[in-house]
Amino acid sequence: MRRLSIKTLKDFLGQVHKSDFSTLARFKESALLGWLGFIALCLTITWMTSFSVSHFPEKIEVGQILMRDIRADRNFSIVDQEETKKDQEIAIQSALPVFDFDESVPLDAPAKVQEILSKPILQDRESIDPYRNRGIVINRIHPPEGTHPDDREPIIRDFSNLLTVEQARQLVPPSYQKWIVPNTTFNLQETEIRKEAAVRSVKEKIISYNAGDYIMRVGTKLEPRDVHLLNIIKKARGLEKRPIRLIGTFLFVALALGATFYFSEAYVKRFLPERKDYILMGLVIVGVLFILRISLVFIGVIHEALFYDWPQSAFYYAIPIAGGVMLVRMVLTAEVSLILAVILSLLAGMTVGTGVDYTTYCLISGIAAGSAIVGADHRVAIIKAGLKTGLVNALVVLGILMIQTASIGSTFQWDSLFAHLGFAMLGGILASVFVFVAAPVIETLLDYTTDIKLLELANLNHPLLKELIVRAPGTYHHSHIVGILAEAAAEAIDANPLLARVAAYYHDIGKMKMPGYFIENTQVEESRHENLSPHMSSLVVASHVKEGIALGKAYKLPQRIVDMIPQHHGTKKIGLFYEKAKETTDPGIHNVEEKDFRYPGPKPQSREAGILMLADGVEASVRSLKEKTPARIQQTVEKMIDGSFAESQLDECDLTLRDLHEIAKAFTRILVGMYHQRIEYAATLSDQPTPTQETSFEEAHKAGQPNVHRLQFPK
Repeated sequence: MRRLSIKTLKDFLGQVHKSDFSTLARFKESALLGWLGFIALCLTITWMTSFSVSHFPEKIEVGQILMRDIRADRNFSIVDQEETKKDQEIAIQSALPVFDFDESVPLDAPAKVQEILSKPILQDRESIDPYRNRGIVINRIHPPEGTHPDDREPIIRDFSNLLTVEQARQLVPPSYQKWIVPNTTFNLQETEIRKEAAVRSVKEKIISYNAGDYIMRVGTKLEPRDVHLLNIIKKARGLEKRPIRLIGTFLFVALALGATFYFSEAYVKRFLPERKDYILMGLVIVGVLFILRISLVFIGVIHEALFYDWPQSAFYYAIPIAGGVMLVRMVLTAEVSLILAVILSLLAGMTVGTGVDYTTYCLISGIAAGSAIVGADHRVAIIKAGLKTGLVNALVVLGILMIQTASIGSTFQWDSLFAHLGFAMLGGILASVFVFVAAPVIETLLDYTTDIKLLELANLNHPLLKELIVRAPGTYHHSHIVGILAEAAAEAIDANPLLARVAAYYHDIGKMKMPGYFIENTQVEESRHENLSPHMSSLVVASHVKEGIALGKAYKLPQRIVDMIPQHHGTKKIGLFYEKAKETTDPGIHNVEEKDFRYPGPKPQSREAGILMLADGVEASVRSLKEKTPARIQQTVEKMIDGSFAESQLDECDLTLRDLHEIAKAFTRILVGMYHQRIEYAATLSDQPTPTQETSFEEAHKAGQPNVHRLQFPK
């Protein structure tokens, strides 16, 4: 399957071929369909975050009677420019004109002149008459030393004490009149600066609405003020320029998704989603956004009807955004769920529009949900994951409230605090409810396998397992031992132990078709393969893979389990029959092709499949040992793992050398415990013969000893 790879346009065009349109199957796997799906997802998200679920009249005019309620479909704030402008005009009027008063007096001036010049003197009264009802500010340029700061710019509202030049000259003898000049002049520049400062200090008149709030009720007759308000809302919500808004939202969504996916595919090691995984993430995003938009509407109704004394913002924390992350983490890796948490938090924050607080809350809540759901293999575990997520939600909301309280300098309102924390806790619980509802849907539609589904398959009463124990009891026992080994190894390297164990239970179900051709199911010394040619024996042994796949599909096993049936053999060589064919075939007549004696594959594609391959080979090899001492067991385990590694069977399953070392330790520990030495009691020694190397199969079986296999056939 070709992965959807978001690279450059050149790379994209290079991936599209004419053959993609040759058949429907080819088109389904083509890169073009992947990109079309990506564009469709972006368009859907754009619509989900932009559409209005509230009626808004197309025509707005004075005297019109509203036929329906007008309600806010999301949180938004608008600026009333008209009211803001009025406040700015008032601020300008409050900025008094500034007059500079120069108190410097010539030293040689007569005392009488100095006394008069120590007071403000204007050129004429015409310069201050426009401000008679407001007053002016006297800016003392050179005040005497020791002047108090409040006295440096006195405000003069009574102009009767202000002198003009003409009035001042009348107070001195004619010989002194030449000293009398204006010392107070209008400072236009400083006046304008103070007006601009006054305008900047005016806060915008902001009208805020929460989702579900009534803007105007049905039956309202629109007054000029109502028309003005509705036009502001219409303009602010982008209803007049909807195409531009939609295009901008689409670009934001496409860049957010595209950049995130590109970076993750390029640099996040375990971010390896397939086409189906992208479909799942897209469906989860759309589903969560749909729940979010519907919730915003109903929250407004519920708040107004029942909880009007609680802050409406508290209800937003109950929306189960984290449920999407929790669901994806149940079936995909932690890296994929983290990327989804980032995307969902961005889109949720943009949709709700309450700022960075809600975006941060959704991100932390999603991360907590993805962590809490790990290992949930039964219904109660999902509820516990929801409770853990709710607890983290409550702590995050508490932190947000504390920051908000400190920033505005108010005190805690305990009823509001408990409402916020309670709804945050409810958000975690609803996330688990979302998983309860959605998990069976994705298991059915997209054939995902959750741990809960795996646990159901691990039930030994499953029809396939019940049939296996009847028709192929040796294979049944072998599968259980392989399951124990695979589970221990998966735990050692932090893979999925439950998946490894369940896959081991079903990996050899194809042997039920011809159980007598596999040594663990035989009860007689003679082998059925002795009457077959090596090539035919090879086909019979390899056929259990094909038969197992057919049985798995017939019993509707999850695709992950079915895929591991052929992968547990990979493309290994059926060595026994290959060597026998070379011995019995004349090279001059017929060449023995090695490819005819190999399993069809593919090689293991996951860590769990790689573990299954190793566990299957190790169990069979150790079981065939005559002396199962710890040293021999360890040697056999290491030899089998080294052989698979050297044969390049593990190249595609992402197992590291460190992983192989841990797997070998786990296998050795389990097998040594299973085949530990036992004390032989006297009665046993006297009553039953001890089989030797030459003991026949029947004698060994009667003595109650492990089967002595004369010939070990490949699995």
